[in-house]
Amino acid sequence: MDQDNRPVEPDQGDLTPWTQVLIAAQSQAPGASQALAQLCKLYWQPLYNVALRWGRGHEDAEDSVQGFFKHLLESHGLATVDRSKGRFRSFLYASFKAV
Repeated sequence: MDQDNRPVEPDQGDLTPWTQVLIAAQSQAPGASQALAQLCKLYWQPLYNVALRWGRGHEDAEDSVQGFFKHLLESHGLATVDRSKGRFRSFLYASFKAV
């Protein structure tokens, strides 16, 4: 709480990826859009690098990553993530490969 006895929301950059995933998956929850933005920022470059390794050109790789995140949002894909099944990055790579 701050000095005015109001709850202080954690800095989204300080949250673990799993905490961010759980918050982002609840699209109407306070802080969900910020958590989602942090996840996109954190994982955009690794996914882009994967697309380049698959032989896509720079523009095609960018479009692929943007399209993947759009698909993930529209399909509410974060709601299907299960922490007990492994790392979030593994989930993203498998999902990216499938799209």
